[in-house]
Amino acid sequence: MKRAAKPIPGEEYLSRRGGVAQWQIGFTIDGRRVRESSGTDDKAAAAALATKRHKEVWDEIKLGIKPKIEMTLADAFAQFWAEKASKTTFGMTGQRYHMKVLLEALGRGTLLSALDDRAINAGVQAMQSRKATRGRPEALSGATVNRYLATLRLVCKRARDVWKAEVGDWSAGEHKQDEAKHREVFLTHDQARLLVEHAVPHLRPILMLAFATGMRKANVVRLRWESVSLDMARALVIQKGERRLAVDLPDMAVRLLAALQPDPAERRGPIFWFGNPAAGCDCTRCTNRAFFGQPIQDVKRSFQSAATAAGLKEMDAGRLRFHDLRHTHASWLLAATGDLLLTSKRLGHANVATTQRYAHLLPGRMERAIEGAVSGLLGPNEERKKA
Repeated sequence: MKRAAKPIPGEEYLSRRGGVAQWQIGFTIDGRRVRESSGTDDKAAAAALATKRHKEVWDEIKLGIKPKIEMTLADAFAQFWAEKASKTTFGMTGQRYHMKVLLEALGRGTLLSALDDRAINAGVQAMQSRKATRGRPEALSGATVNRYLATLRLVCKRARDVWKAEVGDWSAGEHKQDEAKHREVFLTHDQARLLVEHAVPHLRPILMLAFATGMRKANVVRLRWESVSLDMARALVIQKGERRLAVDLPDMAVRLLAALQPDPAERRGPIFWFGNPAAGCDCTRCTNRAFFGQPIQDVKRSFQSAATAAGLKEMDAGRLRFHDLRHTHASWLLAATGDLLLTSKRLGHANVATTQRYAHLLPGRMERAIEGAVSGLLGPNEERKKA
């Protein structure tokens, strides 16, 4: 007589619908009905999952223990993108690329609960050993790796605090990489004019606005008319950390923007786009019908071409980058005012300590200011003796 197969624990919660290969999980506890797919056609695997789900629901109903919420890295990034990153300029540029690199280094299917110091260390090693691509050096700098890890930390924090998902215990401080000292490249007014002159026409107003405001590249290039008031001479931008910053526009910037769209009724959408007749550009992008009317997303290639043509690509302190236009604006502002606090507010720094990096541009200003402040203490006779 043939022996009956030994039942598999959990198979009593399984069933199959006609024409569906995957096993369905179904059970009821104290009136709570659970019906869901196991996601597999393997009966043993489905039974094991059904047993696990039955215990989770039983613990929640009988003991008040809520089941653990597991999320893969890919799902967490997708949710973070939908809720946070896609709504900010930095999220759409920096964080989006950070998440792409992190998925490659850590694995799309990696569970957040599996992230520990060992896994993060392996991910850092993978990022540092990525193959070189066009325009990117072979070895990632310590600062770049730190930025990627900062994005991962933000996602993990939101997963733990908001989504109540299980997140592994790892320390960001343990994996912080050494960073090179800040390098600042500053242009003189003559060099700035030279750079603008050698840029393609659609890039020139972007460069001029960056020099005039000190805004970051993404805030300048992707500026929209809805964020600008020419009457108030002000632009509203979203900075890192989703901080809002109202940027005062000098008169030349107001005139520059007004010239790009003379009709106030048409001032909506992206300010900078390919083929704008007001820019008068005849580059390959602006004359290509496929790109006509498309918003300008990045200017890395055209910026480097302008820097090369102007003889400014390689400066004493390093290669010229678009971000150096922000440093340049700060240097001009400090030269004109000698005021670090004012410069800090202009650049939108959350802490004036960040602006201290420019303090070396103020040689002798502190001494002259102190002399002027205390000179009134001396009477006329004392002043003559001092002289």
